[in-house]
Amino acid sequence: MSDTKEKSQIEKFREKARELEADESEEVFEAVVRKIAKTRSKKGEG
Repeated sequence: MSDTKEKSQIEKFREKARELEADESEEVFEAVVRKIAKTRSKKGEG
């Protein structure tokens, strides 16, 4: 019974991620992390 409920919740999550155009690519994730890290390091230098 909880398995059915869990699948429903997972499916809702996936649908929302698609709606928000989320990307599961590791390369994209790493690029975003590098961008954030550069921004944070620049703020720390000032």
